[in-house]
Amino acid sequence: MQFIANSDPSNLESILQRIFTNRRITRQVQHIMQINQVFDGLKKGLIRVVD
Repeated sequence: MQFIANSDPSNLESILQRIFTNRRITRQVQHIMQINQVFDGLKKGLIRVVD
């Protein structure tokens, strides 16, 4: 899966849909999305989930 990350919400939605559908993520996507930093921030309370 090759792509260029950008701020287009529809692009992000399709990427996330593929991750959850396939139940896996490539290292490239993981690196580009910086998913670990977001997850760690949530766990440490540095990022809040808001409505």
